Formats: sequence, C-alpha cells, structure tokens
Amino acid sequence: MATTLEDLYSSQTIVNGKYEKNRQAGFKRCLDAVLLRVSGDQRLPAKPQMTALRDKAGSFVAGFSYRDRMEGIPNHDDQGTYDRPHNLYCQYKPADIDPVLASLGSRPWLTERHGWQCFWQPSAVSGISRSMPMTSATC
Repeated sequence: MATTLEDLYSSQTIVNGKYEKNRQAGFKRCLDAVLLRVSGDQRLPAKPQMTALRDKAGSFVAGFSYRDRMEGIPNHDDQGTYDRPHNLYCQYKPADIDPVLASLGSRPWLTERHGWQCFWQPSAVSGISRSMPMTSATC
C-alpha cells in the first residue's frame, strides 16, 4: 500500500515538453493510473465510460508539477530542445476521484494490501528444476 493517502491519490507519467497538448495526454495516462492504484480494479481502463472521463481528465487534477528528465544536461542546439522529456506529477483529491470510481461501479480500496510474491523457475540443470522465491523488489 502507498505510504500515505496522498501517495495513493497521486500519479506520474513521462511527457515530451510542457505544452498543453502533451500535458492533456499526460493527464489521461495519470487518470488511468490513479484509478487503478486507488481501486485495484484492473478492468477500469477497458470500460466504455473511460473514454468520456479521459476527455476531461484535467478537470480531476488538483495539482501538477514537472521535472526535467534531462536536468543538468545543457541544450546543445535548438532542434528538439523544447520537447525535452519531463516527468509529469499529478495530485488528486479523494473527494474528486472517489465519485469517479463509483460511476464506474468501483470504489477505493483503502484497507491493507498484501505484497506480491513472484517465483522464478530456471531452466533444468542436470535434470533438476526448482522454483526459487524472489523478493517483491525483483518482480
């Protein structure tokens, strides 16, 4: 589970530049991500109602910021420098996202969430095959 409610209701994506067109595309991706994170419902992005919600994705954003992914790297020329990749960080309010989830037939999943457990099965060596548990950090 996210460490705080604020973390749970936040999302990020990569956009090219800070132009309005790119920001709106980023808002759409962030909305999908935050709805998945808050609800845990993997079926939401495929629902037909999502098309209309994505069209107004920016109206659900409480605040956003950017970070230049090439921070510290000087611009070498004018070609492409205005479209440098940025991380777009979006913050949402539960009062705005929870009704959206309800309209999709879902709800926030705010109780404790269990971690993932992954298994890796190497190819058989000398006829022996076994499953080896891995930590969630390596999944």
